[in-house]
Amino acid sequence: EPETLFNPSTFPISSHEQYIFYEFEIPQTLVGRLIGRKGAFVNKIKATTDATVIVHPHRNRRFKLCSVEGTKRQVKAALGMIREYFPLNRYPDITLEQVLTQQPVPTQLQPTLNTQTLQIELTAGVVVEVRVSAVVSAGELWVQQPLHPSYSALHRLQSCMNLNYGDGSSTPSLPIPVQDGTVCVAQIKGQWMRCQVLNTVDNVSLVVLLDVGGTTSVLTSSLRQVRYDYMTLPFQATQCFLHGIEPVIDDTSVAVMEELVSDTILFANVVSYTEDGVPLVNLYRRDSDQYVHLNEKLVLLGHAQWMSQEPSG
Repeated sequence: EPETLFNPSTFPISSHEQYIFYEFEIPQTLVGRLIGRKGAFVNKIKATTDATVIVHPHRNRRFKLCSVEGTKRQVKAALGMIREYFPLNRYPDITLEQVLTQQPVPTQLQPTLNTQTLQIELTAGVVVEVRVSAVVSAGELWVQQPLHPSYSALHRLQSCMNLNYGDGSSTPSLPIPVQDGTVCVAQIKGQWMRCQVLNTVDNVSLVVLLDVGGTTSVLTSSLRQVRYDYMTLPFQATQCFLHGIEPVIDDTSVAVMEELVSDTILFANVVSYTEDGVPLVNLYRRDSDQYVHLNEKLVLLGHAQWMSQEPSG
């Protein structure tokens, strides 16, 4: 299996700013007061300290997990505002004590996660703006949707995973034997990414990268269990095939495809689906005042040919 990770430098990762993520528990009954009417208090914290306050689900339904994010100085200032707003003598249940949330998804759940239910779909019947994150061949690729409401959270997720997993020494590895289909995290080119195990042979696992697409091989022992709260963001990469064409296997077709789709917003229109439910798309690139049909362009360049029969829907 060839590695298909494409242009990883464009994956939205954090800079080297020293952000911290301070998390504490808050009773469910006080979450509304913390947030404020229409987000008034958390917005005030943001405006005053530049720290971000986000409330996450907690395994105990009586509580929520509050995450304060920013530089050390920003977080300290935000916690000061929260303490002033919730005096300890009146709100003894809000201790602001930092909690460690390195909680992996329970082992028994990991092999049974259905990635399709967490996957962003390409909507049929409309033209969708996409960026290509992985190229498998001249006819198969993975795309992200920059205009999807969840896309902006990918940057934050990447920052959180890099900080919390670190060198991987303090997080649980996967139970052996690793089952095919297990969703976990892997460190790829220095970045922790969500992935799914396709198969494992002799301590080498072939994984698909769920937020950028493509496959790569990693040491099974380097895989780590995924934190529960890292499963709330939908997987950002969607696999698709170019409709009506069959790629010509040669030494340059993938490189040509990458050149056609890299560093630009494209437009995808779902025409049909494979039997496995993978979308078949027409892909367009805007050049000046015209749209170039990339399916046709690949055929004209000799890197693909039209299929004799239309694919079944």
